[in-house]
Amino acid sequence: MAAPHIQNQEEFMELQQTLMQHNKVKHQTDGRIQLNERAKRRDQLTVQELKSLPQSARTYASVGRMFMLAPKEEVNSNINTRLQRIEKELGSLYQQKEFTDKKIKEAEDAVKELMIMNAVKGQKKQ
Repeated sequence: MAAPHIQNQEEFMELQQTLMQHNKVKHQTDGRIQLNERAKRRDQLTVQELKSLPQSARTYASVGRMFMLAPKEEVNSNINTRLQRIEKELGSLYQQKEFTDKKIKEAEDAVKELMIMNAVKGQKKQ
């Protein structure tokens, strides 16, 4: 965004910096939301598949780089716990995204207002 002849150059630069920071936070939040949505979907599919297995089926839980034999109920419980944690984190991430979107809108409006004020001042001088 090029700054036309603006008397309040400092204010414009500050608003532009704020806008860039908010956009960066939004981008990071979007990335985290995407990762959590993917993990949520994977866990939901795993739970769905576990339900179709017989109770006597051998199930394994991932422990670091290896898999250990674990009861089906334990594996299911661990996945459900992880799903609950992901749901909570997604809720807070969506709230953060909404808040950041509001801040971006406010910063954009402030930049537009500053541009309009300077355009009006420029017209009065002519």
